[in-house]
This record gives sequence, C-alpha cells and structure tokens, in this order.
Amino acid sequence: GSIEDTDLVIPLLLSSSAFLPWVAAFITLAIVAAAMSSLDSVLLVVAAVVQRDLAGRFFPASRRHAFGATRAYVAAIALITAMAALRPAGGIIEITTLSGSVYAACLTPVVIFGLHWRRGNGTSVVAACLSGLLTLVVWRYTTYAGVLHEIFPAIAVSNIAYLAHAWVAPKIEDTAVQRHFQPTT
Repeated sequence: GSIEDTDLVIPLLLSSSAFLPWVAAFITLAIVAAAMSSLDSVLLVVAAVVQRDLAGRFFPASRRHAFGATRAYVAAIALITAMAALRPAGGIIEITTLSGSVYAACLTPVVIFGLHWRRGNGTSVVAACLSGLLTLVVWRYTTYAGVLHEIFPAIAVSNIAYLAHAWVAPKIEDTAVQRHFQPTT
C-alpha cells in the first residue's frame, strides 16, 4: 500500500520485519547520532553569529563575556527550536525544502557576487538575506504561489537587493579585498 505521511517511511521500515531488531536499533542510533552531530554544530554557529555579528555590534563584550553570552544564545536557540518542533510547520520534506530555499535565497548572491565582484559589503549581504527571506515568506500568500515556487522570486529579489545596495554603496578601499581581485600573472 501507499504511505500518506512520508515522515513515517523510516519508522515503518525499521519496525517492519525487513531488519533484525538489533540492526533496526543500530540504524536508529546512527540516524539520531547524525542528527545530533549536525544540530550541535548548527546551534553553535548560529549562537556565535548572533553574539558576534548581531548582539556584539550593539553590545560589545569582553572575550570572557562573549563566551558566556554565546552559551546563553545556544540555550535560547535550542529552546526556541524545541518549542517549534512541538508544532512543526510541515513534514520533514516540506521543512527541508523550506530550509534549502532559505539558504538559496539568502546565500546565492552573497556567494556569487561576493567571490566575483569587489563592490559588495556587509550591508549588501544583510539586504540580500532579508529581502530573500521576506520574499520567501510573502510569496506563499500571493496568487502566483501555485504557479511558481517561491525560491525563484526570492533568489531574484535577493540578487537585485545585493546588486542595488552594492552599486550605491561606497567602493571598498580595503587592500586585502583589492589584492584578492588583482589579476594573476
């Protein structure tokens, strides 16, 4: 028969007679270990970014206090994530698709233009990320949502935001940036 909820494929397979019980337990432990490994890395990176790039800009802290604040952000973000997991926005496939769309919309212009064009800067990155994220969220509620997946307009808008902001921003005079864009001989 067919499975209505794709999130149940792995649990149903592991609880069936396809695997010996100890093999199913080992596979379950491997899946949980892989998830925990990824989760702790993501939590640490997000907390460090919040401390250094967001809160740290407005509330500079000593190195010792920055470590404590980062730990507090790990706990806060883990709590927010756990609360969101209690009422998920969709199944695993939908959430994975959404997270991939967020990465693509926010990071495509940053990576492409950041590596190949010397005009971009930090505020261009923020403009691209915020506009791409906003477009992803808003597009789902437009009349075009059934016709065109939200990733395409989100990437287009974030690229335009990055380019527009970088074009009007003052040219970067940092020697390290200039040296990076020097032709090799």
